Amino acid sequence: MVGILSSKEEKLMINSLNSNLNYDYNTSNFKQDKNIDFKINKHGVAVITGEGALPYRGKKFEYNPKIFGLDESISKKDMQEFNNFMKSNALKDPNKIEKSPLKDFNPAYTKWDPTTEKMMLGFFVSYSKMFHLGYDIIKKADEFYKEFDALISKDLSLNEFKTKYIDFKQRYDEFVKEYEMAMGDKMLLSSDDEIITQQSEKPFKAIQGESKNKETYKDDSTRNELVKKLLEGKFSTSKELELLFGMKFSDDDAGEFNK
Repeated sequence: MVGILSSKEEKLMINSLNSNLNYDYNTSNFKQDKNIDFKINKHGVAVITGEGALPYRGKKFEYNPKIFGLDESISKKDMQEFNNFMKSNALKDPNKIEKSPLKDFNPAYTKWDPTTEKMMLGFFVSYSKMFHLGYDIIKKADEFYKEFDALISKDLSLNEFKTKYIDFKQRYDEFVKEYEMAMGDKMLLSSDDEIITQQSEKPFKAIQGESKNKETYKDDSTRNELVKKLLEGKFSTSKELELLFGMKFSDDDAGEFNK
């Protein structure tokens, strides 16, 4: 359920959201702050280690370790060049579109990170639903989200990844234009500076539509819940890891993790 936010509440929400987006996951910051590390085993698979990742230790890292800078066979120079290239071709942030009240609160994130890109794509899906942009926009947003998740999971070299990423981005940029047209002024504050959306207090209903192959598209409540936590400033360490590693765990595991 999306409530009605005052301008002050909106600013608090955005500051909380951006503080999570600006966290640099794929450097020593994450390893030091969370006491988590990664090692490449003899089969070339990245596995999770470290006392901070108790529920995950020994688990396979679900994404391509090369693009996260975890493959020690890649030189620092090559990794820096890759990161510079990716940063200059980062995906559009839905909070920074032209007609968004959020675009000037905080600067855009300054480091390229695959999990941040994935989070941005998740926002496009959730915002499309929250603002009722229609079945076609929601479906495309969801398809891009899933395609990107699959892309960062493939075992590709840095150059192979860049080639596929640029193809993805070109198609994604066209989608963003459609998204912005559909969004219009919906994200802007009202004239009395009191309301960010015109959402009612009713629970959000899943949007269903029929595709050409007769499959039914339904609301993804899990992703909506993730965005809700972000907007409320309740993005916990366990949620960060769940997003990063693509695994779920029980409340007991989460409690053990946060001790």
